Amino acid sequence: MLPCEVLDAEQVADLGFDPSTADFEDVGVIYACSYTVAPLETPLLSINIRVDRALDELNLTDYNLTEYQVGPLRALLITDDREPNKCQISMELGESAHATVVVSFTESREEACESAERVAGVLEPELPREAR
Repeated sequence: MLPCEVLDAEQVADLGFDPSTADFEDVGVIYACSYTVAPLETPLLSINIRVDRALDELNLTDYNLTEYQVGPLRALLITDDREPNKCQISMELGESAHATVVVSFTESREEACESAERVAGVLEPELPREAR
């Protein structure tokens, strides 16, 4: 599943981002789609889907972690003291897969996390699940 195809244009717009700014990256470990609120504007939304790495395999040594739940999915809310305007929610999709939502370049961490929570809530029912 391509990260830019998980949400339709209306869902992206309803979340406050411009669907025409979709930018797909497939470089090394990055398999993500990024959106902004308007061309060359911030904040930035990134949706990343990894089918080769479990949630518990992420290297989060220098980050702040909070166990989290998005719908039925186990998740982690992740912040970094070095980046106060960024918030990440990574959701477990199976034993070797996860999806991540990152919102950055906002006015505050609270704003980034509120936006990431909204996106994760809309994204969760659309995500593929790994068979168990």
